[in-house]
Amino acid sequence: MWRLKYLLIGMILPALLGVGLFFAAPRITDAVKDNLRTEAKKDVAEVFQRETPSKITAGQIVITESQLSAIINDADNRDSSWHMSGMTVIIEDGTVRLVGRGTDDGVQKEITIYGVTPAIVDGQFVLTDRSGALRIFKTAQDAISDELENQTNGLFADSGVKPVSVTAENGRLVIVTK
Repeated sequence: MWRLKYLLIGMILPALLGVGLFFAAPRITDAVKDNLRTEAKKDVAEVFQRETPSKITAGQIVITESQLSAIINDADNRDSSWHMSGMTVIIEDGTVRLVGRGTDDGVQKEITIYGVTPAIVDGQFVLTDRSGALRIFKTAQDAISDELENQTNGLFADSGVKPVSVTAENGRLVIVTK
């Protein structure tokens, strides 16, 4: 009988712990996701405000791989919590990719950290086909993409221009506005 008593007492603590985690886990993960999303949006907004003009005129906006790579690797824009040395931007085949170098079985290879396909949908600049290693942190990937869209469309609206087309080829991102 005494063994049954100790067995029951020994099972109560794990059972209570399990019930507590069952109810606490969703709240904890939501708080982490919210914080991650907020920080990613804040970082993108700060860099965008620092690196882009406050107004643009109708015409062509040309952004090159080297310009984007310089912005990403600028010491003022590096957040040590996410920055990897040697990151670069590749613009080709309709996509814009942030890449880094990594090893796989001792072989150096290029790793796409973040990739998007820019498009104009209903007069708005959007980033579709989101991909890359950052997708394991979907909240961060979506927050970065959403904030880039918001900042870019805000710049267009504040400048009184509307995007008409976008291409990402041969190392150049070209946005045509009217």
